[in-house]
Amino acid sequence: MNNCPRGWSRFNLSHGFRSFILSVVLLASLSAFAVLAFAADDHFLLAPLAKDEILATVQILKEAAKVSGSSSFSLISLQEPPKGEVLNPRPGRVPDREAFVVVYERNSNQTFEAIVDLTTRKVRSWKEIHGVQPSYLTEDTKIV
Repeated sequence: MNNCPRGWSRFNLSHGFRSFILSVVLLASLSAFAVLAFAADDHFLLAPLAKDEILATVQILKEAAKVSGSSSFSLISLQEPPKGEVLNPRPGRVPDREAFVVVYERNSNQTFEAIVDLTTRKVRSWKEIHGVQPSYLTEDTKIV
């Protein structure tokens, strides 16, 4: 009785080699999907912020006089576009890239949240969050 899957028996391949070939085919298929899904677009809608976008976010906040040299950035991440814009994009319209930022001012013990529009280079939202402290920061280890 031949245990080979249908069609494989004529190749007379060992089980280990067949498994290897199937793994390579699966890996190649997944790789091709990834390449097509994220093709040549440096800023796929849900891709994390790139280094230049993070630096631009800080610069926009400085230019708007929202932060200073002593400000601590607890978080700078992508503010995801609305789900509807991702799933059903309007032809010719790409949602704006936005950053969500958490800023901590240690001197005044204030925490702020901001939304920065990287497309228009404007601060869309800036609000103080009362009674909270952001996540643990590296400089917290140096406090004595």
